[in-house]
Amino acid sequence: MAIWLSTRNGLERSAPESLQRSPWARDWLVGMASTALTDACTFPLDTLKKNLQADGGSFPALARRLLLRGGWPRLYSGYGPRLAMQAVSGGLWNWVFVRGQELFSSQGWT
Repeated sequence: MAIWLSTRNGLERSAPESLQRSPWARDWLVGMASTALTDACTFPLDTLKKNLQADGGSFPALARRLLLRGGWPRLYSGYGPRLAMQAVSGGLWNWVFVRGQELFSSQGWT
């Protein structure tokens, strides 16, 4: 969550003027980019974890075997569809999150 929130806040502050005039698009695109970056950072760890659970054994031996069989790209095998799904989901989530914040602040609930 820390990677996502830090990325989201940085992107939101540095969004170009054209996106600042369209906050709905800005929130969607910022959420998509933040989620994609976060998922790209954590996906290799998830791949290693799943293989470790399936095979058993030691983590260093598993990491060495995966890297020898395909290198770093092997850790991202099958990542394209997941990236698209996660990015769209993250964009929607951020859009709903920001709209909820706006609603609650306009009602005086925050």
